[in-house]
Amino acid sequence: MKVKVTELTEDSIKFRLLNANRTIANALRRVMVAEVPTLAIHHVEIEENNSVLHDEFLAHRLGLIPLRYLDTSKELKMRTECDCDGACPQCCVYIELCVECGGENDFSSTRVVTSRDLQFRGVDLGQGQIIKRAEAVHFSNTSDETDQRPSDQGIRIVKLARGQKIKVHCEAFKGIGKEHAKWSPAVAAAFIPLHTPKINPLKVAELSLEQREELVESLPSKVLQLDQGGNVTIDKRIAETTDFYDHALDLANQWKANQGEEPVFSVTESTDTFLFTVETNGSIAPGDLVLQGLDVLRQKLTNLTLALDDLKQSQQNQGAMDGAFTLQ
Repeated sequence: MKVKVTELTEDSIKFRLLNANRTIANALRRVMVAEVPTLAIHHVEIEENNSVLHDEFLAHRLGLIPLRYLDTSKELKMRTECDCDGACPQCCVYIELCVECGGENDFSSTRVVTSRDLQFRGVDLGQGQIIKRAEAVHFSNTSDETDQRPSDQGIRIVKLARGQKIKVHCEAFKGIGKEHAKWSPAVAAAFIPLHTPKINPLKVAELSLEQREELVESLPSKVLQLDQGGNVTIDKRIAETTDFYDHALDLANQWKANQGEEPVFSVTESTDTFLFTVETNGSIAPGDLVLQGLDVLRQKLTNLTLALDDLKQSQQNQGAMDGAFTLQ
């Protein structure tokens, strides 16, 4: 199994998965969506809240804000792997939110509370050195952040009127999307089989120049090209990175009906190569998401192999019972 990246941005990746079947491709997609761990607010203690949002709504909105873990020197433990009773710096990131509209030297009538108001408690390394362990993802990429209006300061949480205040203490933990969607790093993850177009040169030779131009223009994405000599060619680079299957299938059926049993144009579907498109919410880089997804999938297969070996060894030691299932 191989991965070939065809396009990479700050929040998305497109790649080809080679030498794999549809089952493995779908397993990788599901793992990236539901089993790659990320950081999210899980416990919320509301000390004061007289905004228009009830406590439950406020806590829910806080939990859905994507968070990016920054402390590469120390890996954050999962809650189930930590020995503490509830929360500790080994498994938890502490966050504070305290905003008031109409406080001292504040004469505004309203105040929008956003993800930029979250205050992350750092780790004191001594000698005045404090490491910031995490941050909120205000925008999934820097271009979106640059294009925003100056008044747009990230993900909106609540709008306060004059005299209203919220004061909240939060604890963020690592988790996976299988447990709750707030831990899912993938906004979208989809794949399609690689489709290979094929031109029948004998049939193309029977077409007039106008018919060849119609054939080329009838398929979007410029997969088919018409060279100076009037020959219809295929742009392999576009064909390998573009989803044109639905249009191509309709076109193939149309030209088959017009030209008899042998089609001028046909398309085949690969059984071992798939085109993936993955978008993230910014909590993890798209390349890292793919690599961690592959690691999780590999670990699952390793655990399954070990479990089957243990079961087989146990059966051999105990002796096969009449009618019992025996691994071969």
